[in-house]
Amino acid sequence: MGFFIISFIALTIFILISRNTEVESSSSIWLNGKIPPQMPFNRDNLMEVYLALAILMIKQEKRDTKEKITYLRSYIKRKFPKASDNLTESLGYALRDESVDLKTAATWINKHVALKGKIQIIQFLCDISFIDGKLHPEEEKMISFFSVSLKVPIEEVRSIVAGLEEAYDRKNNYSKSKTYTSSSTTKSSINYKKKRMATILEIHEESSFSEIKKAYRRLAKLHHPDKFQNASPEQIKLAQERFVEIQKAYEYFEKLLN
Repeated sequence: MGFFIISFIALTIFILISRNTEVESSSSIWLNGKIPPQMPFNRDNLMEVYLALAILMIKQEKRDTKEKITYLRSYIKRKFPKASDNLTESLGYALRDESVDLKTAATWINKHVALKGKIQIIQFLCDISFIDGKLHPEEEKMISFFSVSLKVPIEEVRSIVAGLEEAYDRKNNYSKSKTYTSSSTTKSSINYKKKRMATILEIHEESSFSEIKKAYRRLAKLHHPDKFQNASPEQIKLAQERFVEIQKAYEYFEKLLN
């Protein structure tokens, strides 16, 4: 009997020590902001990385922070429905703790996430920055550095940004509200529009229509919402929005050149 009691006590002490070690290890990850490459890949840890990156992006430009946090909460709840039970607590830690180190975050993501998933992360960070309608200099620096670290093609990033700019302008009726006083101003506006649409399609603005059509088909195939049927509602929504901008860019050139 005494043997069993001693064994039970020893087992209890071992479990308590193990739990404390896990807590300390987990806390140390975010105390210095560095994510160890050996951190397991699961939905909970991926959500924590998303949160940490989002908070770092918000810190780059604190304008409209409340709206950005609201968007962040909504996005996380849709993308991680099961892992977001402790969202408020996790968000609190992300806000209070030292900012995540981008290099170690990129190393961990590169180890576990395919290119399509990495593009979605960049899209997510850009969406946060565009809550106020603009990619500010410090936000742009972070996006540029992190995109390179994740080995996301620069053309892809430019396409995302141009699409968000176009969607924001259209939503706020900028094209309708602007009045042009000279032919040179009108020409400048047309050139800017053409360049932006070309950026969305990842082409040069003077590309031939056959080149434009080829680029459109490639991007439409890559970003068609049907390819995201098994993804989260948030991923499907982002794919739909991206696909719409690709379509509108193609329709712009189709009307311009034909």
